[in-house]
Amino acid sequence: ITKKWGEGIPVLATLGLEGEVSGSPAFRGIDIRFRYGPMAEVRASLRSHLQLLVTGRYRRPLISNFSTNWESQARTRWGITKNVALDFRLRRFWRPEAWEGDVGLFYYY
Repeated sequence: ITKKWGEGIPVLATLGLEGEVSGSPAFRGIDIRFRYGPMAEVRASLRSHLQLLVTGRYRRPLISNFSTNWESQARTRWGITKNVALDFRLRRFWRPEAWEGDVGLFYYY
């Protein structure tokens, strides 16, 4: 579900349900995990080539005893040219036993 509002700075808000499959031989128990949950995102187009995104996700396990988690993310995308963009991302995983975070700079072409 997506809703758009705003004229000066267009804003899109999205709410959805998503799934995730991850696998690793280092997982305890089975090597594959299935998770699902709601996702919400707000995207503001500050300029035609500059966007700000804020996302939140909640994932719970499907058919397993693996933990649930929350993820929050803030991202800025700058389109340098028509085919080249840079992303700067701050992301944090909120898990019951610990938390993880990352800062990333991405180059798209």
